[in-house]
Amino acid sequence: MNTSEDFIALISYLSDNNNRTTKSYWRFLKKHCDTIIASIDITFTSTFLDNWKNLDNL
Repeated sequence: MNTSEDFIALISYLSDNNNRTTKSYWRFLKKHCDTIIASIDITFTSTFLDNWKNLDNL
């Protein structure tokens, strides 16, 4: 699958109300792991990690 197909699959999964209760979040993450990782912006990731580390200081 290419990124566009993966994105469409991701939207389909989130929009599917009929089977939402029978599908696990873990299975979703496992199935779409590559798409999720590829779509994360590096700037966001750096900021997120910095903020996450700051939580230890609270």
